[in-house]
Amino acid sequence: PVIELGMGTVERDVDRLMHGVRKAWGVLRAPGIAERLERTQFWTDRMIGNEAVLRNGVRNIMNPGWHAVGSARMGPPSDRMSVVDQRGRVHGLEGLRVVDASVFPSVPSVPTNLTTLMLAERIGDDIVAAFKGGIPA
Repeated sequence: PVIELGMGTVERDVDRLMHGVRKAWGVLRAPGIAERLERTQFWTDRMIGNEAVLRNGVRNIMNPGWHAVGSARMGPPSDRMSVVDQRGRVHGLEGLRVVDASVFPSVPSVPTNLTTLMLAERIGDDIVAAFKGGIPA
């Protein structure tokens, strides 16, 4: 099924987003920053300067952003709601780990990608140590 969120249907919201894009563009075009940029991913001076193009662009790039986390709760085996221990090992299954954002208790205040990479580094170290005999697999 298609779920229509109605994004971009309230003109006041679109106007505010356009204002935000223009402000951000002003920062990017400021002395000290502009000369360091080779290009931007989407916007151009021409797009920012054209009301209709900017309005259409803002509407077309809107999308809901969410970071799914917390579907594989981390905790001790005594917690019936937990799925993995602090090393990502799945309770009741040997040799299986969960090493992604699903073990986070909440959405972090930093990019989930970076947090997941750090989790993977840490649990990766645990896996290496387990193979070397340092900790239980």
